[in-house]
Amino acid sequence: MDTKEALRLLTDEAQRQGADANDSAGIVRALVTAHGLSFYAWFCVCCEMADRNAQTEGFADQSQRAASKMNRHGR
Repeated sequence: MDTKEALRLLTDEAQRQGADANDSAGIVRALVTAHGLSFYAWFCVCCEMADRNAQTEGFADQSQRAASKMNRHGR
């Protein structure tokens, strides 16, 4: 399994369990810890969830969503 597939599977499972991109309930942390993974895996899963959320709003990813919001507010 490559890294992208592992990230997709972890993100799918985190979302299935009700996790959010901020990992408010610690679901992502529990998943990556259960698999012996580190902060970097946690960070990647949270970023992937943020990107998926932005994509549901029509953006390419979270960075495009953030830039759009900054531009609308004149910053």
